Amino acid sequence: MAPGELRSAHLHPNAAQLDYCISGNGEVGIVGPDGDHHVIPLHSGDAAFVPQGYVHWIENTSKAQARFILIATHERPETIEVQAINAAVPANQK
Repeated sequence: MAPGELRSAHLHPNAAQLDYCISGNGEVGIVGPDGDHHVIPLHSGDAAFVPQGYVHWIENTSKAQARFILIATHERPETIEVQAINAAVPANQK
């Protein structure tokens, strides 16, 4: 990932995910179904676990290139983008 790059919020309804930092620094944000949220800092050698169905994102917080390995528990993980969900919900018109 480029410096400051962000992989926007999304979820995998059929897979959990492990994010492993190879180099650089980053943050993984996770929001659970009950609204609990966590931001986990990652440095080279660190990992974060994202449970199946949880909204999450990853950001390179380095001033240099960062490298991550993302491992899903399903061979074909489905991805739902939070931005697409928000766009599909009609605005509240009063």
